[in-house]
Amino acid sequence: MNQLCCLFQRIIHAMSSGGQHLLIFMDDLQYADPLAIELFESFLFNSHEFARNIQSLGSNVPVFVGTYRDNEVNDTNHLPSFLSSMRESSYCVRLMEIHLKICYSRPRTK
Repeated sequence: MNQLCCLFQRIIHAMSSGGQHLLIFMDDLQYADPLAIELFESFLFNSHEFARNIQSLGSNVPVFVGTYRDNEVNDTNHLPSFLSSMRESSYCVRLMEIHLKICYSRPRTK
């Protein structure tokens, strides 16, 4: 896992250091397996190297956007503990949660 995390950090740093902004979009996080959650947690919370790399990037900090369906998250998912860690963290993480509700009306039948 450490080698995978290190590789992931190097890839993100390389993609962010070219003067361009980097946005990483992760969809359907409610289906993320424990290894994927562990990778993101390790990358965001446990890496002092990542913090140093972010400071060296200046304004080209990578932005992570994740989406999930809260109605599909339950106690067996690993996502709730990950989100809780993000809410409590003050280390290189800024969490913005936006809750959307889908409002639509069914077409009337004649």
